[in-house]
Amino acid sequence: LLQQAELAQKNYFETKAIDIYKKVLVIDSVNFKALFNLAYLYSRQGWLEEGINETKAELFYRLCMQYAQRGYRHYPKTFEANLMMAGATARLARFLDAKGRVHAAWDIKKYADIAYK
Repeated sequence: LLQQAELAQKNYFETKAIDIYKKVLVIDSVNFKALFNLAYLYSRQGWLEEGINETKAELFYRLCMQYAQRGYRHYPKTFEANLMMAGATARLARFLDAKGRVHAAWDIKKYADIAYK
């Protein structure tokens, strides 16, 4: 399944890749590759919806954050998990109020610093 998902992702069949990665998580709920790629793909889907459908963009960014948090919960010391959290937080911050954006900036720095190390 991972090979199929990677092939779909490589060929820009992103919704198909998302579906396959979700099937991987049914089998292995903490699969690192599936969690990381789902967060990435939902971030990309949100980015593609920006300026076209902000409601869908926010939904995709929230899904991105959910998978990033799952990945971080299981792999908190990895570069990829911290990168996922920094990116998901940055994407979602545009839908927060001023106070939420300030807290998001602190979180982004925290995760980016850990990823950098």
